[in-house]
Amino acid sequence: MRNTLILNTVHRRDRGGKTPGGGVVAVKSDFLGMREETLEDETSEIVWVQVTMKGCKNLYIAGCYTAKADDSAFLDALSPSLYRITRNSNNSVLLGGDFNFPGWDWMAGSVTATADVSGCSV
Repeated sequence: MRNTLILNTVHRRDRGGKTPGGGVVAVKSDFLGMREETLEDETSEIVWVQVTMKGCKNLYIAGCYTAKADDSAFLDALSPSLYRITRNSNNSVLLGGDFNFPGWDWMAGSVTATADVSGCSV
């Protein structure tokens, strides 16, 4: 077996302070990936990267992290960026990360009835 080095461009948004963590998106060097800081706000741990591929829609990738199951501020920070991106039909979105939303039904936009989300206000 031969070892192959895959070169990636890594885009990070580290949280401030002593606690490590945050959002990260790695883009294979075959593609053009540019960080879109205009889609990021000051409070959330979301990094946005636009990936351009010849002959394809623009792909916006978000590397997300939220520590709390009831983090409505995270959703409030995510919504304007999604709105700005999806206004253009030539854009696609990929969200990845650690959302810590137990029982969240992404298609319905709500928490399922069987989820244990005591104190959750999303």
